[in-house]
Amino acid sequence: MFVSLWTVMVKRFELLKTPIRLADFYSRIFMVETGEGPLVDFNYETECGEITITLQMVLDNLTKLNPSKSPGPDPLHPRIIYETRQIIIIIIIIIIFISQLNIK
Repeated sequence: MFVSLWTVMVKRFELLKTPIRLADFYSRIFMVETGEGPLVDFNYETECGEITITLQMVLDNLTKLNPSKSPGPDPLHPRIIYETRQIIIIIIIIIIFISQLNIK
């Protein structure tokens, strides 16, 4: 069955218009009427409680690593992390501790 190039282009154009139609539809439904103000109040502050991270918690997570997986965005392979977990655990705890100090 022969489909013309024009038919394919028209169908693709119609598919491209679908997200625009959906955005237009939902913007009309969830639009805030003038004078009503925002639907959500963002003027609030909350305090986080103290976060405690122990050596055992870090070691447990490092032990759960699957050494046969491929590396993530950093080029460090999980097998290297898994095999050196006893050595790098102290460095990881120091990094976490310093980052918690910087937040306060």
